[in-house]
Amino acid sequence: ALYGVKVNLNESVRHVRAGGTRAEAKLEIKLASRRLQEAEELAARGELTPELRSLTEERFTVHAEAAHKGITKLQPINLVAASDVGTLSEADLRAHERILMNMSSSNAVESEIQALLVAVRAYIGRVSDARTQAENAIIAGGGPDVVAAVRRQLKSAEGKINEVGELIARAKEHANAEAVAEAEARLEIAKNTLASGRVKIEAGVHGEAFPLLQKATRMASEAEALITVGGSLDIQSGMSGEEGAEPTLP
Repeated sequence: ALYGVKVNLNESVRHVRAGGTRAEAKLEIKLASRRLQEAEELAARGELTPELRSLTEERFTVHAEAAHKGITKLQPINLVAASDVGTLSEADLRAHERILMNMSSSNAVESEIQALLVAVRAYIGRVSDARTQAENAIIAGGGPDVVAAVRRQLKSAEGKINEVGELIARAKEHANAEAVAEAEARLEIAKNTLASGRVKIEAGVHGEAFPLLQKATRMASEAEALITVGGSLDIQSGMSGEEGAEPTLP
């Protein structure tokens, strides 16, 4: 009980300090991720009871809903910020979806994991829709604004890919090997998507380049989450997934 009080107090303080819709939305994403990580740790030990799953899901939903509202509030103010925050949220949720899927097939609390997956997937859909709306609005605007957005996103994607590459290299010595392999696969997709985005930029088709660069950033961020969260869990089933058991794809 004391731990719960301390966590709630510390997180309330962070809410006060965050300030601004973008910062608040990013904080809510982190808190939603933390709730899922707590559930994953319990599941890995076979301790995710129906009561704990229900409590964790309720807390996750509060933060996920707040993050989604933050993205929608950003859309009329700053489309690029809305797209960026949507990309971060979607990547994080997809990483947790993958982790939970990989745990479910050989876990004593599979039914609770499956129930949690339903909630996670619901928010993946909502966040993805909000992110896509922001991207489409940016592209529809055309002109210098799109060019500026593409240049910014290219730099962001390149930086994130390099950062995650270094993270994976450091994690190989201590992280879950299957999580590392999955993260490397995601990072490779990010690199290939970035290359496709560069081709569009060189051709002057900036409207087509922007969503590709966003996807590259999203895939790299997903790889990062798989390492930072999944890399420390004892997951018995394969991280690569099996036919018919793939997560929702971006």
